[in-house]
Amino acid sequence: MMPWGPMLQSLVNQAIKRSEHLQKRIKELESWRFTSRSQAPLFLLRLLSSLNDQICNNLIEFDKSTFIPINYQGYAALHGEIKVLASMIANLYTYVSYIEAASTETNPPGIISAIERIANALLSKPKVLICPSLQCNYAYHNLLSKKNLRSEDTFAFLFDEKGFEGEEHFAVFLYPLALRDDVLCHALLMHEVGHLLDEVKTIVPQALEALEPKPYRYPAEELQSFFTEFVADIVAVCILGPAYLFAFIEFLTSLALLTDVGVFKTHPPLNFRIRNILDTIISYGQRFGAFVGSKYAENAERFLNGLGKHLSNENINADTRSSEVFDYLQPAIVLARNIIKDDVPATLRFSPTSRLFEKYIVWVEKGIPPAADQLDGEIKPLSLGEILNAAWLYQIMHLEFPYELPTCLLGSDYSIRLIDISRLIQLAIRQNEDLILYKQAGI
Repeated sequence: MMPWGPMLQSLVNQAIKRSEHLQKRIKELESWRFTSRSQAPLFLLRLLSSLNDQICNNLIEFDKSTFIPINYQGYAALHGEIKVLASMIANLYTYVSYIEAASTETNPPGIISAIERIANALLSKPKVLICPSLQCNYAYHNLLSKKNLRSEDTFAFLFDEKGFEGEEHFAVFLYPLALRDDVLCHALLMHEVGHLLDEVKTIVPQALEALEPKPYRYPAEELQSFFTEFVADIVAVCILGPAYLFAFIEFLTSLALLTDVGVFKTHPPLNFRIRNILDTIISYGQRFGAFVGSKYAENAERFLNGLGKHLSNENINADTRSSEVFDYLQPAIVLARNIIKDDVPATLRFSPTSRLFEKYIVWVEKGIPPAADQLDGEIKPLSLGEILNAAWLYQIMHLEFPYELPTCLLGSDYSIRLIDISRLIQLAIRQNEDLILYKQAGI
């Protein structure tokens, strides 16, 4: 027992007990069932177990030590070291909570499997964990990214120059627990996948090279932060098309955020994000003009036209500072669209003209899960973009026109959603993912 007095002894004892409890919890979780079809949850459990062992061993060494500080400064330094180890154990509980939340009892299996599969297809099977959060927000954390770690962070314990055992990325995607079953809004997870793709492929630095090197009065950090959000939005649009725009507007109006043009200092004003999303949809040829005469596409096209007109309004562009930033970044945005289109496989990119898209909306209307189609005598799965856009177009079909876009884009009383078809679409995505799995296995 260390000869340092009861306070330090109590602190060490409590930390060791918490570490032992955590190790027991980790062992229990190893037998749980998770929504993920990869080994990501078990990998993170193994990592947390290794971290916990190292921290606990350090605490035990403190407990066995016979070293006696000779003055108050030495005592305070020792107290600080023990507190750091104790706080690391507390941090590990946070990561364990991610794994607990990723169980099959908490996570909806269809959309989670689809997002995980797309992330794997984009990035050669990174470790991906998707789980709900109590915060009403979508977020991304790369647990093994050294650039995101400070020296005092818990995971710094395990790092060499190449990361943990050669692993450089472990992505945790968070979505609001309150929206667990709202599959249409989970299109916003693709924005978080966009952040991971950017981090791995270094899209932002590449695209920013398109900007002319000239004096600019806004901080470089702010420009890069804003541009990073634009890039993540472009990735989401490339894969999901207008479904991402509809989900973006729906989610933000549900939080009454679209009445505030500058909610976050690290993010561009929402009006300009929506302008970029709409411009990207047009750039990628994802409008529904191929069958605009159809009742299923008419409202969607009118909605998109009205949105474009609203965003060109002088009131929206009255934010001179943001307009200057947006205009200055345009060459980089155009280059980013080209880079992303090259990085995203054609099989993942959404195109409303790639198949008999209108038929899938009819299936939704009739309550048939749009999971697969027979093409050229073969049953083929639909893309996630096709499924979600069919669902959103069915929703928007029920808007009554003439439809006025509310001021301040788009007013807290505004909502696209009129009919709850989340269960149908979740079932469609789940069946679609199963079919993809069968085909990959050659069944």
